[in-house]
Amino acid sequence: MFRPMKKQTLMALVFLLFCSLSTFLQYAYAEEEVPIPSLTIKPEEYHGKRITVTGYVSLAFEGQCVSAYEPLEDRFIYKDAVWLDSEIWSLSEVSVYEVHFNLCTLTGVYDMHAKGHFGGFSGTLRVEAIECMEREYYMAPF
Repeated sequence: MFRPMKKQTLMALVFLLFCSLSTFLQYAYAEEEVPIPSLTIKPEEYHGKRITVTGYVSLAFEGQCVSAYEPLEDRFIYKDAVWLDSEIWSLSEVSVYEVHFNLCTLTGVYDMHAKGHFGGFSGTLRVEAIECMEREYYMAPF
């Protein structure tokens, strides 16, 4: 009589553990699509969270960031830009030339305390993945 009770208790504990683990993993790997200006307006709301942003990427020396604003010919607009803490070319099969000044979607963890080069950015995105739009021309970041 005790044996089936122990089996049922064990099964219930395993089920609860599985449910708790799946809930934890959903939270840990959740991504929220965030407009880049929101990171400037409410940085504390996104601090430490895995987010996805879409914007124009600059890989210029001391200006590795993503901005919501489209570059003007050869000039990048750094207003409300977010510093990118990663070697982007190691995350993607595309070349640096394909990423620079291109519209890309980036996923990573946002850190509102790390302000990038000389503190000139609204925060840092620790990039885990990047996907860029296809385009016919490339721009050199150097």
